Amino acid sequence: MTMDQILTDQATDPAMHASDSELITKLIPIHSAPPEILSDIFLRCLPVDELPRSSPNTAPILLTHVCSLWRNVAVSTPDLWCRIEVGVGAKDVFEHTKGWHGYVKPHPRPSLDAKVLEQWTRRSGSMPLTVHIGYPAEPELSYDGPFEIIRNVAHRWRDMLFGLPTPYLQRVVALIPTDTPLLESFAMNDRSIPRWVSYRDEPPPKRPLSFNFVSSPLPLLQSLSIRAAVWFNFNTQLNALQTLSLDHCRPSNSLEILRNCPNIEELTLVYYDLMRSDELPRPESIILLSRLQKFRLVHERYNHEYLGDEEFLEIGKLLRHLCLPSLKSFFYRIAILPGDEEVPAKWNYLSRLILRSNCSIEDLEFETIRIDAASMVKCLRLSPGLKHLGVTGAALGEKLVNALTTPLDHTITTFMCPLLESFHLIHWDNTRNVDLKFAMEIARSRLCLPIGHQGRVARFSFIYDRFHESDLWRDLKRTCVFRSWLQLYTDCIENGLEPISGIKWREDRKRKGLLWY
Repeated sequence: MTMDQILTDQATDPAMHASDSELITKLIPIHSAPPEILSDIFLRCLPVDELPRSSPNTAPILLTHVCSLWRNVAVSTPDLWCRIEVGVGAKDVFEHTKGWHGYVKPHPRPSLDAKVLEQWTRRSGSMPLTVHIGYPAEPELSYDGPFEIIRNVAHRWRDMLFGLPTPYLQRVVALIPTDTPLLESFAMNDRSIPRWVSYRDEPPPKRPLSFNFVSSPLPLLQSLSIRAAVWFNFNTQLNALQTLSLDHCRPSNSLEILRNCPNIEELTLVYYDLMRSDELPRPESIILLSRLQKFRLVHERYNHEYLGDEEFLEIGKLLRHLCLPSLKSFFYRIAILPGDEEVPAKWNYLSRLILRSNCSIEDLEFETIRIDAASMVKCLRLSPGLKHLGVTGAALGEKLVNALTTPLDHTITTFMCPLLESFHLIHWDNTRNVDLKFAMEIARSRLCLPIGHQGRVARFSFIYDRFHESDLWRDLKRTCVFRSWLQLYTDCIENGLEPISGIKWREDRKRKGLLWY
């Protein structure tokens, strides 16, 4: 009998002979290890990149099926049972239209999940809990069973993610902060709010949930992520908070939140649909966020139909309220336009922020057509340490290209953004072939300098959303040959141009923990 056969038989046959059990101990030294050593080994068997699920094929459930000794040790190790994900994907957003674009309706099992949660919370003893729980907004289903089990252990919440319909989230926020003293990370995803709505349908009404930070300071809370219509009331600051993401919050309340989160280092603000300009008051006092390094500012919409010529709030105006001396990365996306879709005369919100904050930006992306070239150039002149730039074709005109490719004299240090080493051409509906030429001219200006020039780059990354990962060179060369840009193509390739698919670039950055938006 082989060792694998013995393990298989023992896992499936509780009546295995004692002689076979003794044989296992002789063949596998780990069976003679002390329980505390086994516990430590078991902890290293847990998934690294995701939370455990109640599956017989993965730890910790798998460990209880090997033998009675392992089962006893596993069940008696609380650390094995204090982290779990249940439901159908807490981070996902499920559209209301079933079958649309290949969408498959999930099949939640709340009654089974309730039994699993009851078992895991019992086995975890008094350990702080990490639980991610998610269910779609299905009126015919009740999630009271699993929700009540999690609610009853709120005093042990440490890292929690709730992807639930609005009624359940109302019950969640009622527990915070009074009943959750150990909370370090909290995320909430309102499953009643879809990502996309047909133009024939009205977006779902947003009934703001109320967070009241008035009775307890939540001294351990480091990460807060909200995708829901929420209104915050403060009486005490969240001084430990480092990461803040607000999706569907109103601009005026966003400012109140930021005033009470003075130590955040990463910030994401996402707004939806048309907002009137009077929703954002004029600055009365500047909000200082001295540690903020990464800032993502987005204005989205539910569909892509025509919008009327209403008074339009340019969400960039929010920057007028802030001072960010440590800012390194800024991402700006606006996918909602007024009816005329005219580019504003000037977009000076970021340049004024840079001057006011005296910050040095290294990573800058503008996914919008609502910024003029002159305003873009001014931002870049104020960012000599810039290493990465991403823009749409609307901003990539001759004025910007000339500013980036023409030195004031014969030294590299006179180039605007002399440290630039990657350029991302963000695809938009009006992206033209000539935009590829402009991007390569920027690359050539840095690659083809004489050897010995300070700041000469050995590689320059050209990232384009429409490059196919399997045929990057063919995509680029075909465009250049067709447009008679062969010399430009040759100069770039021979000196270290690296074409990169935008999809692959985002995947790589996410895997390395660099893609935070």
